[in-house]
Amino acid sequence: MTISAGSVAKIVVLNGGGLVGKTRFHKTAYFLEEFGVGFGFSFEYYHFGPYSKDLSVSLIDANALDFISEDFERTQQGAIYSVFKSSIDGGEDESDELRSKILAKLGDYDSVILELAATADFLAKSGYENNSWEETKNRKPEKSTDERIQRSKELLEELNNLH
Repeated sequence: MTISAGSVAKIVVLNGGGLVGKTRFHKTAYFLEEFGVGFGFSFEYYHFGPYSKDLSVSLIDANALDFISEDFERTQQGAIYSVFKSSIDGGEDESDELRSKILAKLGDYDSVILELAATADFLAKSGYENNSWEETKNRKPEKSTDERIQRSKELLEELNNLH
């Protein structure tokens, strides 16, 4: 079992055996990294916020090795999205408790809130520390409603309280 493919499977298993959407997967892995319980994935800014090429490759590897399954479904509007599942026993380590808490908290929020929160957090750590929320609004105007921004800030606060 390769470390990256196994790490992807472990994220899915710790998330209750399933995780819906590639964007959500990237934001989930991003937050695990940011809170010091990740698996070594590096991130750069991309259209939907923090993105890891290594994670994308690891998802392909994990699927090819049958560590995870990836099914495709359609929204009512016809957009295709991924549904990841796994039941691989990745073993337990001391970081799993905090990982599980983070995953549970992320599960309380929809993927747009995760995207906005991860984007603002990434930008704050990438030279926009004084105006990361304004920059997030500029980069994602169609998603950045006042309510969503407020919920994204709440998510970051709740994640910080877990740590």
